[in-house]
Amino acid sequence: MGVMIMMVKVDLQCCRSYKKVKKVLSKFPRDS
Repeated sequence: MGVMIMMVKVDLQCCRSYKKVKKVLSKFPRDS
């Protein structure tokens, strides 16, 4: 049970930082 909660917490942190990174990246113009 504890392991599952840890996994979910890590997942949420990853999601949060991922959105933050996307926000920062969207500020830079990308040639694609």
